[in-house]
Amino acid sequence: MKFRQLFLLIAFVASLVPTAVLATSSSAMQVQATSEGSVQRDGFALHYRTVGTGIPLLLLGGGPGTEVAYVAGIAQELGSSYKCILLEQRGTGRSQPPNPTSDQMTLKLFVEDIEALRASLNIDRLMILGHSWGGMLAMAYAVAYPNRVDSLVLVDSGGMDLSFGAIFRDNIAARASMSERQELEKADAAIERASNTKALNAARISYSRLRTPFYFYDRKLADKIVALLPGDSNQQRVFLLMQTDLTNHYDVRSGMKSLSRPVLIIQGRQDPMPETVAIEIHEAVANSQLVFIDQCGHFPWIEQPTSFYRAVRGFLERQH
Repeated sequence: MKFRQLFLLIAFVASLVPTAVLATSSSAMQVQATSEGSVQRDGFALHYRTVGTGIPLLLLGGGPGTEVAYVAGIAQELGSSYKCILLEQRGTGRSQPPNPTSDQMTLKLFVEDIEALRASLNIDRLMILGHSWGGMLAMAYAVAYPNRVDSLVLVDSGGMDLSFGAIFRDNIAARASMSERQELEKADAAIERASNTKALNAARISYSRLRTPFYFYDRKLADKIVALLPGDSNQQRVFLLMQTDLTNHYDVRSGMKSLSRPVLIIQGRQDPMPETVAIEIHEAVANSQLVFIDQCGHFPWIEQPTSFYRAVRGFLERQH
């Protein structure tokens, strides 16, 4: 298994989740107040949109390089109580630096984007909900700007460094039959052979269709999502550039140990992300709460929305 697949495989899966699938309760179906905005950065505009009204809550999606739309259902649900800010991270959606290079795709710049957004919106302390890679980015921001963090919600987050990758890979592989593994190898080979953008997108879609069920406790939910798979919501170039930078610069262990702000850690019991990731974050952060959700994989707001929103709302309400 190549490092590209080993590291943050959720970049492929996150692109599978259409907004329409994510509305999971009657309140989520209500139309929330929305707005759009942008912050000028180094040669491009960093775009965001808001859903709902109330205390600001920044939502960070997975990837790196995946559009934030797949967590829009969370914003619709929580928008009845919070002003949810959906950040289009650099290199995704409309937040496109011209000709992205390794110099423009670094963890430091992703963190500085969040700080620029906070300053632009005149928010003293940010509440942040980050899913998967978004949880890693939230932790990196909290370590860099601890005085600008109100609280963190880490949903099936990656770890405080990249050591989780090998176990994550093995957990995925263990869920596949021999025939499924062979199909995955063929799909991966097609990605390697792709000679143009159209072929690459088609190969990635095929790979994602095969792999997605392994992120779910209930594989039938993955089938429904794959039926609506978009082809261009994951930016492979951003992903590849960022994985190199993260290999060299991502380790927030020491910083998280000194973080005093409250942290909620949520993880599905059947997530291929190792349970030790959530446990280690919980042990590192004195002011943290860990919630495991049973019969649940990497996307708890889809598989177990009642348990997920009860935990999130209860935590956020205790902070304010």
